[in-house]
Amino acid sequence: MNRRPVCSLSHTGRSGHSIRLALLVDLKESLEAPRMKRQHRIVHTGILLALVTYALGFLACNESVTNPPENSGGSIKTGEEISVASQSISQSGGIVTVSAPGKPVDGLQIIVPANSFTESRTVSVSYAPVTSHSFGDYFKPVSPLITISNGGGYADSTMLVKIPVTLATGEIPIAFFFNDKTGKLEPIPVASFDVSSVTIMTKHFDVSGIAAGLAGSKHAQPSTLSNYAKLIVSGLSEAMFADLTSKVTDINTGYEPGIDDWEFVNNGSYLPDARAGHCAGQNASSIWYFFEKKKQTAKQLYGQFDQVHVAPDKIWEDNPLGYHMASALQTKLDWTSYSLKLYEEYVGMQDDWTWRALVVSMLLCKEPFAIGVYGMHNGARAGHDLTAYRIDIPAGKIYIADPNFPGNKTREILYANKRFGNYLSGLTAAQSDITFTDIKFNAKTAVVDWNVIGQTWNDVMVNKQNPGYPAYSLRVNDGAGYPLTDGLKTDLDTLDFNATWSQAGSIEMTVYDASGNRISPVPGQQYPLVSRDTIVLKPGENKLGIAVFGSAGGFMYYIDFQWITVTYQASSLRIDPATMKGSKDSDYVWHAVFESKPSRARYEWDFGDGSAKYILTNDTNGYHRYSAAGTYTIKLEVYDPSTSVKLGDATATATIGAGFEITSVVPDKVSYAMPVTINGSGFGATQGTSSVLLAGMAPESIISWSDTKIVATIPDVTSGSMTAQVIVGGQASNTKYLTRMYPKITSLSKSHAKPDELVEIRGQYFGYKQGTATLYHRYESLGWTIVTWSDTVVTALAADATTDWHYGFGNLYLARTGWGMSTIEFTLDEDVLRTLHRLNSWTTFSFAGWQLMYTSYPTPHEAYQGLWMNIYNKDFNHTKQLVWSGTAFTFTFTQTSGGGTYNITLDGTVSDDGTMIKTIHGLYEFNYQDQSTTQDHHYEYRFTDIPLKESYPSGPWVEFDLTGSTVRDHIVSVVYSESTNSVLQVEYRGTDWTSTQLIPEIKLRFEKQ
Repeated sequence: MNRRPVCSLSHTGRSGHSIRLALLVDLKESLEAPRMKRQHRIVHTGILLALVTYALGFLACNESVTNPPENSGGSIKTGEEISVASQSISQSGGIVTVSAPGKPVDGLQIIVPANSFTESRTVSVSYAPVTSHSFGDYFKPVSPLITISNGGGYADSTMLVKIPVTLATGEIPIAFFFNDKTGKLEPIPVASFDVSSVTIMTKHFDVSGIAAGLAGSKHAQPSTLSNYAKLIVSGLSEAMFADLTSKVTDINTGYEPGIDDWEFVNNGSYLPDARAGHCAGQNASSIWYFFEKKKQTAKQLYGQFDQVHVAPDKIWEDNPLGYHMASALQTKLDWTSYSLKLYEEYVGMQDDWTWRALVVSMLLCKEPFAIGVYGMHNGARAGHDLTAYRIDIPAGKIYIADPNFPGNKTREILYANKRFGNYLSGLTAAQSDITFTDIKFNAKTAVVDWNVIGQTWNDVMVNKQNPGYPAYSLRVNDGAGYPLTDGLKTDLDTLDFNATWSQAGSIEMTVYDASGNRISPVPGQQYPLVSRDTIVLKPGENKLGIAVFGSAGGFMYYIDFQWITVTYQASSLRIDPATMKGSKDSDYVWHAVFESKPSRARYEWDFGDGSAKYILTNDTNGYHRYSAAGTYTIKLEVYDPSTSVKLGDATATATIGAGFEITSVVPDKVSYAMPVTINGSGFGATQGTSSVLLAGMAPESIISWSDTKIVATIPDVTSGSMTAQVIVGGQASNTKYLTRMYPKITSLSKSHAKPDELVEIRGQYFGYKQGTATLYHRYESLGWTIVTWSDTVVTALAADATTDWHYGFGNLYLARTGWGMSTIEFTLDEDVLRTLHRLNSWTTFSFAGWQLMYTSYPTPHEAYQGLWMNIYNKDFNHTKQLVWSGTAFTFTFTQTSGGGTYNITLDGTVSDDGTMIKTIHGLYEFNYQDQSTTQDHHYEYRFTDIPLKESYPSGPWVEFDLTGSTVRDHIVSVVYSESTNSVLQVEYRGTDWTSTQLIPEIKLRFEKQ
């Protein structure tokens, strides 16, 4: 059986470097083509972000981590933004085409493939002309700044955007996302271009997807969150590039092999989609760590998660968490998706174009990015994933990190005479070198959900979830057999064991010693796995590293790695504890443990400090106090008390320090997850089997350990006293009492806020992490959305109230079970427009006390001084469904009674913030008919700028009204006319309201029924 297959899945397919300046309709047809029609193309599972662009197209231009200059972004100044398109796209997909004759975006198209979203989306497009920018001489906009929104989030398919541009001869385009909040650029993959257009590929129009690795990431500041994307295309001429190369020699991103890559080699694993290798998952997770973790912790990735730190070339398997992470990510990201097919069909830019765009992009961003290399293997195209981190321009060198060569800083790709040189590497670390002839560069957030990487990290690395590997067990073959577990003690001088599982096929092992030397199979044996092993044990502790592999499809694949410590004792008698650490002048107890305890025995203890033997009969406990520091060998001999025949002997070791105690804990006032320093002596140079108890619980984490100082973090204690103890050799130190501090809010960044507005809560003892803490207003159980959390500052988005009475003045609560609660006065302001949309099903309105008043008039059309109209026969109130359209509303009502028909219409507009009704137009018509008479009454009125009532009754409604003398300030016109048998009897039009009688009331209430 073979051990492992090649890294990357490959089959016969067409290759090539030709530029495909395909029409957009060709791209659309390719998107919609059935899979069977295109199955002759490469289905490549080994490339990190296999949607490849000739340009850099990878990481957003965020700050560098190490020595290179920090990229703080820049600015793009524009003219007025102009909206040019808004169109609904259903689940079945479609095309948005901008028709704006004479505008620079005329003809822009957005293709949304079928089933990209599970619901209809509204796609909006606007643009603003670029007036200036601060990105330097090598950034030349050839398009306006284009804004596209579709509701946010990632699509399930790659969308295409064809952008009109004008390119000069020899000029190449580079497309970017521009984050208008942070000033950062991120290149976007290009599918094709010609002199008049550039077609880009993306799965989102959402800037929030660029900044954050996970919800709560420190890179996702509230001001960057949005649901739109701004796009811009830059042109790069040959003259610009020549100027660049005359001034810049070396571009360094701060990423470095041996520090920022994984220390294990790429050999793939048992997960089905990682069996051909996980170079892409390995690269993606290392680059994600570089941006999302190293910036926060300053801890290098290389070797950090090894179980023991031995040379990686000895034990590449010794990081099961990291190895599982790389394979799980390889599985979760859809490498064989539409993006791969689109790459193979359309992306094949010339090497010199790729080189120029690559240099400029890395210069602007100063960040590492993934590259894919391609070649032929056994008659089929195959690929491998790498990370480019530095460019030496004069030498034409791209320095790369290769998952097959962890920590190697000499790997490079050369560029000369407008061509990239061939790159030699295996498809996996175990595979022979092949020649890769094609070099491509990948993108970041445009096609891969960055949060998927972060969530996989949380699942595998933090929460240690099994990402799909089969269960197995290690068993000792002794009698009926028993589990082989860490800490096993045995009196057998050999260890016969094997791995078992419930899967079909074999499960095998490789076994290492503590120094990383392979001990089974013996070195030099070609096949590196055994199904069952027998290890000769040396007296005392034997540390074994066991790598486990399972078979599938004729190959053996990595499953797991464990370090197991087995203690061999030559007799059936042992002393517990076998080793201990303690302090002088303290009482300790040891226990004699027999496999088969004799019914009568005499136990003679020699504690090795010159004191008299401690002898007891039929008592297996030995008690002693050491008066001086030192390391002592304890000897125990057991005899038959009647015959004095020796039944067995054993030894143990006691290391006694000058003192084993806690002298202080700093700080002694604590909150959840706060790091505390435990000062003292006798803790031991390393933790080993020792432990810390805080309030009787294990710490949230132990950060560091030395003989005199331990740094640990406070656990989430829900009850009991807050105490600190150290346990060494099974013995507990003295106890120090700490004060568990209640959270205390001291101030807010704002005392009023609307739902979804950012509020900064300042104070003390909130906890270093959120954990189980909650934040809410009044007694509303719905919590606020936490953006950042620290011990002294929490930023959160105010939650909307579920019932209206929760709006207004009240208390903001920060609470953690077991840690208490803190409150501060806070007012949750109602977002009126939000309320209008929430209550927009019904409306109640009334116009009370209006009627036509006059004393005399010479003719029906004489000017009229005193107009007082009553719509709806003095007092009319009605509730009926209202029709909303954005911030406009309409209402119609018809009622027939008593021989008459009432027709009422009402329409109006509301201001963008919902605080004012901008216009109201109302019409009331009454028609009465009997056998001889037809009467028509017509009332029409118009009002403007009616403000929201400042204080309105609590309840599920919003109310606008006017009373008293202010009414006339908002009247535009009132018309009254009546006729009998179609003959006009009287008509009055009020236009001058300076001397009219006051209209008592106008009221419009939007109410939920």
